[in-house]
Amino acid sequence: MTIRFGIANKQSLTVWHSQNHWGPLPLQKNIKSLSVTLKSHLRYSSPVIHCLFLLILTYILFHQNFYHDWSIDDFGVLVNNPDTKSLSGFFDDTRPGRPLRELTFLLDFVFFGNNPYGYHFQQLFWHGLNAILIYVLARKLFSKDLPAFFGALLFLVHPLNVEVVANISNRKDSLSLAFSLFSVLVFGLAHQSQKSRRLVLFLGSAIFYLIACQAKQNAILVPFLWLAYEYRFISPGQRLLARLSPIKSLIVLFGLGCIAYGWKLVSIGGIRELQLNAWEIISRANFYPKPDLTDYTLLLLKSWGTMLPKIIWPVNLAPAYAIPAPDTWFEFPVVLAIITIIVVITILFYSGKQQNSNVFFALVWCLVFWLPVSNLWPSAMLAADRYWYAILPGLIFLFLHATREAVETYRKTSVALITCICIFYAFLSFHQSQLWINNAVLWEHSLAVNPDSSVSNHNMGITLYLNGKPKKAIEYLNKTLSLSPYDQKCYYNMYLIFTNLGQRSLAQEALEKSRRPPPWKSH
Repeated sequence: MTIRFGIANKQSLTVWHSQNHWGPLPLQKNIKSLSVTLKSHLRYSSPVIHCLFLLILTYILFHQNFYHDWSIDDFGVLVNNPDTKSLSGFFDDTRPGRPLRELTFLLDFVFFGNNPYGYHFQQLFWHGLNAILIYVLARKLFSKDLPAFFGALLFLVHPLNVEVVANISNRKDSLSLAFSLFSVLVFGLAHQSQKSRRLVLFLGSAIFYLIACQAKQNAILVPFLWLAYEYRFISPGQRLLARLSPIKSLIVLFGLGCIAYGWKLVSIGGIRELQLNAWEIISRANFYPKPDLTDYTLLLLKSWGTMLPKIIWPVNLAPAYAIPAPDTWFEFPVVLAIITIIVVITILFYSGKQQNSNVFFALVWCLVFWLPVSNLWPSAMLAADRYWYAILPGLIFLFLHATREAVETYRKTSVALITCICIFYAFLSFHQSQLWINNAVLWEHSLAVNPDSSVSNHNMGITLYLNGKPKKAIEYLNKTLSLSPYDQKCYYNMYLIFTNLGQRSLAQEALEKSRRPPPWKSH
């Protein structure tokens, strides 16, 4: 039936009936029909409105980032990196490891040169896009717009994400998460498609996965999310990967993980080499005495337990954390980490016995992105805000699942409470973002949070020297060496400063110490 609205009296509207003649239709019936149509269109367009809102809010909340200077690793990764200046430089690959990030920097350089202002357009876009993709995935998990929207909003405004959003060189994290999300969503789309398109979409999912790994290698375990997706959404007879039960799959994967760990342990030379490797990694921030495996385990647990409360109460955040070695197993962060591990394992196996479990999917998500940065194999700094960027979506899915009944029962109260949480987090993120305006402000704040961080002291010293305050800079560099006496980079920077100051004897002494191998390399 084609409807044509025209001029009519107060009691009727003129319409074209299926009987092919003009005639009056009661005004009340037409208004009701129009109302239903508008509501239908509004429901249809609400996801689009939500996505636009998330993207616009990203630029509003972090608009001050456009006035920030280069920070932390930006000079080495971007400003002084020939890979990001031309295609020929990119293919020379003088700084290997993050090709996708370098390609996006190359695009920025074409339009903005070495002006940090322009780089933040793309930086914010990727963060907003991740919030949108999380919204899309959450809608599929919970089949409702409102929980999905609040979940995406929580991710968007969470203060732990500020380091990735504000520091341009950390774009690797947002790129990796974006293409990991694309991989999972396209994998799901393949299962819903006709057989003629299914193979192409599965191939597309695999390509997105490989692209995510070219941004950052923490995406290496994303195929396990495909497995979790099938357990959540696909009936047993239609599954491609999930042939075993979830519990059996976990047992098999754990066994394979132990075999891989053992193989790598043998390949590097055994426990002794692992111990030296752990010693080197944990001493990047502050120097620790040579740890045995018990010491290292305690330190790991403390680093995990130190960061866990920041998920809920994200205050006193910093680009570097100093985590003193624990004295006993009964320090609060250690106990918190142990309890969390027990709870996660228990819930993982319990939820694995349930059909179509959101909890199982969310926990697998957390583990997929936590394991590569957990330092179970020593490879990275003990603690950093940016490590939580890809883990947070899984935690948010858990939160949405845990609060779903309360939201349905006490809708207005729940919406008001979650809105208040989002506003509070947005306020904290806005304040945290201001601290990244330049290196002087950033490291001053970092030292206020962690005065015994050798990384913060070292970077503050370099910042002061570049700002024309060499004497003050040397004070911070000496503090660095008191905390980390084998910091070769710090000794070499002192050599450069003393040379520029004309203090040749001190410069020579610093140069000799910069060449002295640290104890983990001299064993």
